[in-house]
Amino acid sequence: MSGGGERLDCEAWAREQLLTVIQDEAWIDRFVEGSQTHAARRLHEMTAAAELLAELEVDSFMTEATVQKLVSMSASQPKAEVLTR
Repeated sequence: MSGGGERLDCEAWAREQLLTVIQDEAWIDRFVEGSQTHAARRLHEMTAAAELLAELEVDSFMTEATVQKLVSMSASQPKAEVLTR
């Protein structure tokens, strides 16, 4: 996992909490790794969603927050990795 869990030194605790719901450690790993791997593509998709919501004059607070998170995630990927996925 990355982010707050690591900074607060509670990554193991967060993983335990997820295991009570997901009950499959491989799935948790897949979600964490997939989030980073697919951030650039998802950024494109969420930006389009935010633009549509703006056109419809619908509040898009969560969409905008997701865009910001994806920007930071995709910025941390090496360029070659972003382009090949």
